[in-house]
Parts: sequence; C-alpha cells; structure tokens
Amino acid sequence: TVPLSSGGGPPRHCICDRKWSSGAVENSYGSTPTWIQFDLKNYQLVPRSYFVQQDQDHFLRNWRFEASQDMSSWTVLATYVNDTTITSENRFGHFKVKCGKPYRYFRIYVTGPSHKGQQSFDLTQVELFGRALPPKKKRTDAAT
Repeated sequence: TVPLSSGGGPPRHCICDRKWSSGAVENSYGSTPTWIQFDLKNYQLVPRSYFVQQDQDHFLRNWRFEASQDMSSWTVLATYVNDTTITSENRFGHFKVKCGKPYRYFRIYVTGPSHKGQQSFDLTQVELFGRALPPKKKRTDAAT
C-alpha cells in the first residue's frame, strides 16, 4: 500500500507500476508534514538504492529517506538538503543508501521546500532496490 500525508492526483499505487505513464501523485501544497510511505506487506527489503521520477513540478530538494518495522520508530537512511539531482532537464534521480538491515516500511519525508519554494512534491514513479526477503514461513513443531 502507498499512504500519503495528504493527497491529490490518481490512486497512489500507480507510482509503483512501470506500465503507468500519465499523471502524478501529489500532496496538497504547503501542508505539513509531507510524506509518502510504502508498505511491503509480508516482505522486507534490505535497501541499496531507490529511484524517483517526477514529470510535473515541485522537484524534491529537501527530504529524508526513512525506514521502519512498525511505523512508530523511523530510521533515517539518507538526508538531502538543497539537492538538485531532479530538474526540468533531468526528471529522475537514483539515490544510493547504506543499510544492512531489512525493513517493511519506507517513506520519503519532505523536510523543506521544493524548487518552487513550497513544501510539496509531484511524483510519477518510485522504485526500491535491494535484497528482498520473502515472508517468514510459519514453523510447525511436529508432536512426537
């Protein structure tokens, strides 16, 4: 699932679908806090990098990439301040992270203004890369 702090645009799951090609997931401009979260459900991921594509405006400049096991306690995997990777000429960014631990939840948490000066974003695609761990099999003890 893909919850959003506040929203607009098409259903949020679309940004995880490579076949989807129009529109953007956006938050309501200027609302805080501003974030988008990804729940891997029964899976976990040891992240190595992530990819963000934006085809509209409000390019990310200030944000944290965070991970959690329970949505209560978040670990900051990377912090970006005045990052200019994503521009009108280059509408995507591939960002590496150092992490040796698996997580179920990930989020992009906006910490400051976009290139237009608002604490906002428009995203068209997000991909997470790393080592995926399948659901744990339930162990059954045989009675002897």
